[in-house]
Amino acid sequence: MESRIAFILIVSLGLLLFGCTSQPVAPAVCNNTCASGEAQALYPDCSCAVPIAPSCTNTCPADNTRADYPNCTCIAPAPPVQVMVDCGTNETCFYSNLASCSKASFEVIQGEEPQIVDAKYTINGSKDGGCLVEMTMIQFPMPSFVGTVMDCIVPQDATTPDAYQSQFGPVAGTKLLTDCSGTYIDTMKAAYGIQ
Repeated sequence: MESRIAFILIVSLGLLLFGCTSQPVAPAVCNNTCASGEAQALYPDCSCAVPIAPSCTNTCPADNTRADYPNCTCIAPAPPVQVMVDCGTNETCFYSNLASCSKASFEVIQGEEPQIVDAKYTINGSKDGGCLVEMTMIQFPMPSFVGTVMDCIVPQDATTPDAYQSQFGPVAGTKLLTDCSGTYIDTMKAAYGIQ
């Protein structure tokens, strides 16, 4: 029995001196190498894979695009750029574009020398519930009117030839003075002494 006790003491002493100290253990590592762009899983898996990028989960309307992660906002398409139609002296073209308030230009040349009136009309799109039309006087019997400009907002019910002429043409009288603005109106008031 004494030999057993001596043996236990020797083993215990040996464990205390040599085996019971904590020895640092090297962490397990992966020995494989992943291809460029791949990420390696932690030990013991060590597999290689292309990382999955976070993605957006929101749904956008059909005509929208979605910004990339992390923004993920829906982006409405830009409005189409409206091209200016040159109607030349074609009155039908002008009124057709006026009805839809589509950008267009139109030139009116009336009379004979020296009484020629040459005016260019430009439809500039929608404004204040109507259609913005700009008139530029190119030639006029009274030189003070040449180069003057007039802006009128044409209501949707005045886009046919008859309706437009009754509201903005020569038969409109002083209606132009209240419904339109610009240097043409100012020159008209000055030339005819209108307040």
